[in-house]
Amino acid sequence: MAAKPEERDGELSSSAAIQYEQDDILVVDENNINDDDDEGPAYIDTEDAVEVDVDLENEPMSDEDDEDMQQDEGDNILKEEDVAVIHDMAACVLSAAHAGPVYSCAAIIQTGNNSDSSSSTFVIASGGGDDKVFIHTVVATPPSNMIAMSSVELVPPTHKSTDTITSVSFNTTSLPAVLATGCYDGTIQLWDVNIGEGGVVSAVHSRQLDGPSDIEWISWHPNGGTVLLAGSTDGTVWMWFAPTGKCLQVFVGHSAGDGGGSTAGSFTPDGKFAVTAGVDGTLRLWAPKKGLCKHTFTFGGNNSRNVAGSAITCISLLQNNNSDDSLAAVGCEDGTAWIAHLTHKKVLGCLHHHITSNSQQPIQYNDDNDTVDVEPRSVEAVGFAPQALNVKWFATAGIDGVLKIWDTSNNSCRQTCVHTSSDGLAAGVTRLVWHTALPFIYTSASDGVIRLWDARSGSCLTSLTGHSDVINDMSIMMGDGTMHKPDVIITGSDDYTVRIFVVFAAEYNTTSTTSSSQFGA
Repeated sequence: MAAKPEERDGELSSSAAIQYEQDDILVVDENNINDDDDEGPAYIDTEDAVEVDVDLENEPMSDEDDEDMQQDEGDNILKEEDVAVIHDMAACVLSAAHAGPVYSCAAIIQTGNNSDSSSSTFVIASGGGDDKVFIHTVVATPPSNMIAMSSVELVPPTHKSTDTITSVSFNTTSLPAVLATGCYDGTIQLWDVNIGEGGVVSAVHSRQLDGPSDIEWISWHPNGGTVLLAGSTDGTVWMWFAPTGKCLQVFVGHSAGDGGGSTAGSFTPDGKFAVTAGVDGTLRLWAPKKGLCKHTFTFGGNNSRNVAGSAITCISLLQNNNSDDSLAAVGCEDGTAWIAHLTHKKVLGCLHHHITSNSQQPIQYNDDNDTVDVEPRSVEAVGFAPQALNVKWFATAGIDGVLKIWDTSNNSCRQTCVHTSSDGLAAGVTRLVWHTALPFIYTSASDGVIRLWDARSGSCLTSLTGHSDVINDMSIMMGDGTMHKPDVIITGSDDYTVRIFVVFAAEYNTTSTTSSSQFGA
C-alpha cells in the first residue's frame, strides 16, 4: 500500500536525545537567594546519621558477578561466521548516495555514446527516506557490464525537501526528459535532464509545483509527457501543465483526513481519462478537461447504498488495442482484487487473492508498545498481461508472499507462486511487472530478492539476490525477449542502496534465439 513510510534512518541530535519535563526542572529565582544561607560549609550532625549494616556475603555486585556479565555479553556478540552471506548478483550497486531507505526509482537510457556506439548511458533517479533525490549516471557495455560514473544530489534552489521523497518519474523513456519528484512536504520539483558532450548528464531545476499536502504518487500523461497528475493524502488529485506550471484541475472526491487519501492513479492508456483510487475504497473515473467525476466504482461494500469496501492499495489499467474499451483492476487491503470495465462503467468480478487458512501464520507488529497479530491479507500489486502475449491473464501479489496468475475469461486461478525467504518464512511481495515480450513476471519482495516467474507453469525461473532488506520499488527497462537485448532492473531498498540487475530472460524461454548481445536498440 502506498502509505507514508516511517523514518528509520533518523538519529536524535544531542539537543533532542534527552528531554526534560518542565515539572522536573528546578527554577531558581536569583532575587530570592539569601546570601546568609551560603556563608560557610555545611556539616552533618552525627545524631542524624543512620547506621547501615552491610551483608558481605550477599554483596549487591561482586567481582564474580561482573565476570559472569562479561561472559554473557560475549555470548551475545554476533560472530562473523553466524552472519548469512548474501550473494550479490547485481551488475552495479549505488550505495554511496542515500543515508536512508530508498522508496522510489526510475530510469531512462541514452543509446550509443560519441566515443563508443555499442555502449549506452543509463540515467537513474532515486528518492528516499533521507528526504533526498539523487540522479545517477551508469555506463553499460555489452554483454552486461555496468560502471557507475556519478551520483549527484538534486537540491532545488529555493526549497530544500523536508520530508520523504515518495515518487520519482521521467516523462519519457529517452533523453532529453523531464524528471518529476514528489515529496511528503507537499511539493513537486521538475528537472530538465539531458546529456552533453562527453556523456555528462545534467539536471537543471525548472520549477516547483505546490498545492496538495503529502504527495503519494505522480503520473505523466502518455501523449507528449507535458501534463502531470498527482495524488495526495488529503484526498485531492491535482493536474498541472508542466511547461508553465499552471494548475489545470483539482479533482475532489476521495475522502480526506485520518484513513483517507488517494493511494494510486494514472491516465488511461489513450490519455482520455484519469483514474484514481483511494483509502475510501473507491475507484474514480475523471474527465480531465472538465474536472468532473464520470463514475465512482465501489468494491466489496454495500453497493446498493454506494458504500465502499476495503482500502485500495494499487491499480492497473489495460487498453484494448482494437477498441476504446478500457479495463481497470485494483488490489485491496482485505486480500481481494477487483476488475472493472471503465467504458461500460461496470464491475466485472472479484478475485479472492488471499484465502483465510487456519495454518496461516499472523504477522506481528507493535502498536503503542503492544504486540498485535494480524493476518497477512493486503494485495500490494496487480497487473494485466500485455496484449502482445495474446492471453487474458491477470496477476495479483500480496504481503502473504503469494503471486497468483488468473484467467480473466472465467476469473479462475491458473497458478499460485509462493515466495519463501531463506529462513523459511513467507516473503511479502512489493512489486510485480509483466515482461512485455515473454509470458514471464518479475516480482520484488520483502526478503530483498527479485524473482522471475513463468506465468504458464508457475515455476520460479531464477532469483536475483544482493539486497539485504525490503525492496520498496522496482523499475524495469525491458529487453526484446531475445538474446539481443537484456532486461535491466533497477531496485530501491530499505538497505539504503539502489541496485541494477541485468537479465537475459530469453535464456529461460525454450523458443529463444542466440545472437550477439548489446544494450539499447
